Amino acid sequence: MKTAGLVVMLCCVVLMQGCAGVSDKISESMGARKLHVKAMIDGSDFVKVQGNSLWLEHRAWRLPGQPGENRQMPIYVNGRDWNPVWTKMNQPQSSLNSSTYELKEPLALSAGDVRIEVVMGRGSVTVAEKPDASNRETLSVLFDDDSQGGADWYDVIIHNGKQQIQVRAFIDGSDCLKIQGNKVWWQHRRYNLPGKWQGADEPTYINGEQWMPSWDESLVNNHGALAGGMRENENRQFSDKLTIKNPLPREANDNIRLKINKGRGKVTIDQYPNQSNGYTLSVLFDDDSIGGADLYDVLIEY
Repeated sequence: MKTAGLVVMLCCVVLMQGCAGVSDKISESMGARKLHVKAMIDGSDFVKVQGNSLWLEHRAWRLPGQPGENRQMPIYVNGRDWNPVWTKMNQPQSSLNSSTYELKEPLALSAGDVRIEVVMGRGSVTVAEKPDASNRETLSVLFDDDSQGGADWYDVIIHNGKQQIQVRAFIDGSDCLKIQGNKVWWQHRRYNLPGKWQGADEPTYINGEQWMPSWDESLVNNHGALAGGMRENENRQFSDKLTIKNPLPREANDNIRLKINKGRGKVTIDQYPNQSNGYTLSVLFDDDSIGGADLYDVLIEY
């Protein structure tokens, strides 16, 4: 346990007594965070999104949902079936334009942060145009099945920008938060375990939800510190794993950002996800050099 002056200790005790209100939810930005489209594609088609309006521009071969003569299948938008009406267009590069589907919530688009998740589909699905002032903030996603024979089902989720994880915890010493896919866990390094400073038992909050990590009790003394005292390079004390709803994609990513809302020490990315670490993100909360514990509130964007 780190020693501290009386003022620091009293301040931290007051903070910990007020921790019951730490579960404030992350404020969500206006608009839906994702759009789910499922359709039978033969050839190539654009899905266009502008505000709360969605429509299709047909480019080649058969219309979406019409893989053969006298065969018609609905297009699914956020799980709801839709049978669009088609009309002629004046543009030479495309022959037909669908009617408009009105979304319940507009997709809150950001020009730099559109991500495509292909759940099903043998061809390619790519962002043809990002929303900006020149196209009146219209997103264009190309479903390209041109090089394949026949038709195939495409199941695609369009994400509107970065995912976020908010972490709030009392840190005394240093701890790494690990994120792999939809799993989150702590790796303790030095001094007291997260939330266990001065014998307390405070939760970690992930996206506003309370989590009481469990630990190997044989390694912990009655003050919440590692049995046997401080270890300079303690790397074997792991918590259990929490399942989250917004998983970290299984891909290399060095474009992860941290926003420190509260916390007196350093919060840094110890390891970016890559193949060698099983696509695991490690975020280091470092309070080693300061006496006592402090509440850390950090937003992780990926």
